[in-house]
Amino acid sequence: MGQISIATFFTIAASALLAVGVSGIKSHDLVVGNRIHGDFLLDQKQVDKSAIPLWRSEQTVTIKGDGIAKITSIEIYDLKPEGHSATPSILKGGPGDSFVTVHFESERGHGIHFLVKVYAK
Repeated sequence: MGQISIATFFTIAASALLAVGVSGIKSHDLVVGNRIHGDFLLDQKQVDKSAIPLWRSEQTVTIKGDGIAKITSIEIYDLKPEGHSATPSILKGGPGDSFVTVHFESERGHGIHFLVKVYAK
């Protein structure tokens, strides 16, 4: 014991290099809350705003329910996962509320391209 084969060593080394390489991809996904049994897709919106050279783009989106169902989970997916997109943040509402307001701010010279899914019960 204590010795590993050369094949095992190279497999571990390759896995480590792959993990480092993949972690360099900067996705701006955001998931808040937890899906639970019996919840449903309350709403889904694609948020898109074109890039403006040398400027940051901003957009705010509010998703409202029927006032009865409470949000269980918010899933915000970056549709430009190469890292040049926007950063989402929740301004108001969220899990436990019947609405959520999400703000997006892009990097300079880049647009906003996200998919927002809101689940409720």
